[in-house]
Formats: sequence, structure tokens, C-alpha cells
Amino acid sequence: MGNATFAVGLIRAAGRDLLRHPAYGGPHHGLDDPWILAGLIAAPAVLVLFVLIERRTAEPMFPLALFRSHVFAGATRPALLMSIARGGLQFIADHLASGIWLPLHGYDYAQTPLWAGIYLVPLTVAS
Repeated sequence: MGNATFAVGLIRAAGRDLLRHPAYGGPHHGLDDPWILAGLIAAPAVLVLFVLIERRTAEPMFPLALFRSHVFAGATRPALLMSIARGGLQFIADHLASGIWLPLHGYDYAQTPLWAGIYLVPLTVAS
């Protein structure tokens, strides 16, 4: 159950519903979309459920008691902050490339997600 709730929570938190993307004929893709709002509400709820399940499981996927150790918590905090910064950079670069830079340079809007991913491979490899 822990694996399932973790997977669903992260996929819902990080994933956009690509079939509903305007480039593929989907509706507006913003905060007034009920699927987006449902994902924003469901992702934290499922991740809280993951923590509750993991605390009661005999053999958890990740032993949450590790965070009681000041050494472990102190070592993972900078790694978390660096990952958030790198993810933010990649998020902004992807959206700038697919929404602004690539269409201005002659790429069809329906193909910009693919080409933005191709152009950002060096950033992914470097990280």
C-alpha cells in the first residue's frame, strides 16, 4: 500500500494530464480546470496517507524514523533544497522553451514539448 500511495501521490503532484493539453485539442489548462484542482488537492492528501501507512507498516518502504536523527535530517536538508532549485530551473526552462522560444523559432506548437525535452537533455545529463 505504501508503494502505491507514494507512486500515485508523486505522479499526481508532478504530472500534468497531457491528453488535456491545448496542443492536443484539450480544454484550457489552468487553475479553473477541475482536473487540475482535483490533482492539487489529491496529491497532498495521498502523500499524507502514504506517511500514515508507512508509520504503521512492519517493513516500510522508507523508514521515517530516520528523520529523528539530526545528522540524517541535516544532511538531507541541503540535498532537498538543491533538488528543488534544480527542478525549478528545469521547470522554468522547459516552459520558456516550449511556450516562447520554440514557437518564435518556427516550431509547431504541437511539437514543442518534444523539442523542449530534446533541447533540455544536456541539463538533465549535467544534473
